Amino acid sequence: MFALLLLLTANPNVEAQLERALPPHLALVEVEIPKHLPKNVELLATFRSEPKPGRSLITLLAVDAQGNKTKTWANVKLALRTTVWIAKHDLAEGTVISIANAEPKMVLAEKEVPQLQLGNPLLRARQSGETIGAEDVLLPPPLPRGTQLTIIAKIGAVEVSTSGTLERPARPGEIAVARISTVHRLIRGRLADRETLMVEGSSR
Repeated sequence: MFALLLLLTANPNVEAQLERALPPHLALVEVEIPKHLPKNVELLATFRSEPKPGRSLITLLAVDAQGNKTKTWANVKLALRTTVWIAKHDLAEGTVISIANAEPKMVLAEKEVPQLQLGNPLLRARQSGETIGAEDVLLPPPLPRGTQLTIIAKIGAVEVSTSGTLERPARPGEIAVARISTVHRLIRGRLADRETLMVEGSSR
């Protein structure tokens, strides 16, 4: 079980409380909370496993002021927070993508979206306002297995970094697996650039 948070039903915005308690890379799309729950109780919401995109069934344990407990269920739908790049104006084939001609926009997705890396030329023209995907640019060759990386994980305001090596070839912007040098453990994240792996849930 993955204990998530304590909620207070006296606050009408239960959904906002639930979303604030989720990992930063996830967003709450919808939640169905049983209407028969008693008022003014504390709720312990528990996922059966670590929260991930899609629909999940969570356990709700309601505890009233006298300590009486009621167990029930709720359905939630989660999505990934991801960044896409939008053309600021019409762009011709071969244009090198930069912050001068494209701007980031946060969107919700049901699965991982390959991240566009700036500095690559367009394979096809894009019109103003259109999304520029990783498939629209000429990608550099993948980094080889064994590439030295700095691995960064952010938990709230705390940032932890260590060193490691790329376990399988991957390009910047893609999900990759690295081996931590000190403990020889595998860890999954996204290549922020040619030297940095950001652990899932972290941002840069």
